Amino acid sequence: MRVIGLTGGIGCGKSLAAQYFAELGALVIDADQLARAAIERGSEGFDEVVSFFGDSVLNNGDIDRRALGEIIFKDPDAKKKLESIVHPFVRREFEEAVASLKSDETLVYEIPLLVETGAQDRFDVVVTVESSLENRIARLRQRGMHISEIEGRIASQATREQRIEVADFITERDAAIARAEKAEAHVGRIIDAVDCQMKATGLPSDLVDVVRGVAMETNLTTRRLAELERVCREQQARADSKAKKMKKGKKK
Repeated sequence: MRVIGLTGGIGCGKSLAAQYFAELGALVIDADQLARAAIERGSEGFDEVVSFFGDSVLNNGDIDRRALGEIIFKDPDAKKKLESIVHPFVRREFEEAVASLKSDETLVYEIPLLVETGAQDRFDVVVTVESSLENRIARLRQRGMHISEIEGRIASQATREQRIEVADFITERDAAIARAEKAEAHVGRIIDAVDCQMKATGLPSDLVDVVRGVAMETNLTTRRLAELERVCREQQARADSKAKKMKKGKKK
């Protein structure tokens, strides 16, 4: 099985990338959707939120996520409280999904706050979707967000550099996902590269060249490329050593 962490800042295009992963057969889980489920009406989380934040966060009997968001982005203590309510539920749902995976299945977990929660080690690989600040703002304005709200949300999240630091794959929304067909092929190659890594033992001798080609196509980070190439070289060295021993044995 493969478990891929898909992250990126607000407005970068994570959901579009997730859509293409789903079309290629991956099981996609959205951490934001789990977070909404954690505090929907009738849940324990709902009662805890209302008890702590009061009726001001309610709208027609449901939690007004925008009103709640305005509070937590201004108040670090309120944010911590909400996280203490939501995160255990979200983590439990994710772990149950992973446990139910079959050996040949791929799970893509769309998690905006991957860096902020230190979750990168929970995944086989991490993919970050990035986009220019101008394009992100334009997309968020189209969603009806005010510029002050947009700036606050972006400022509260990890930076582009921080996401890239933990990522194994980087895809630029403004370039690589400019057209739908390119995007689908792009995430397909990412899956191929993940397979390449996870099946490193026993791969053919020309794998280093294959990995480099895949890396160029998927914007594979230098760190991950070096790691894959190291594994490939070690595997080839073992294969060569075994072949030499067999050759010597035949001569005897």
